[in-house]
Amino acid sequence: MRSVGNAARDRARRERLGPIAIVADNEAAHASALVYVDAARGIDRPIRIFRQQHEARRWLDSLAPAESVAKA
Repeated sequence: MRSVGNAARDRARRERLGPIAIVADNEAAHASALVYVDAARGIDRPIRIFRQQHEARRWLDSLAPAESVAKA
């Protein structure tokens, strides 16, 4: 997860990327998600960890610009 987080951070330095919502429904997944978030730290990209998919979707939808929601 650390190398994936590092790759995300490096890519975000080259181009604008959207938010990341990670759904971790158990302790092992949550621990892995924390490693990813730590490795990706320092990028201008919102990242949050959620326990349930509907919470993640609600957060992502709240960040979407109005025009992109209308097109979806």
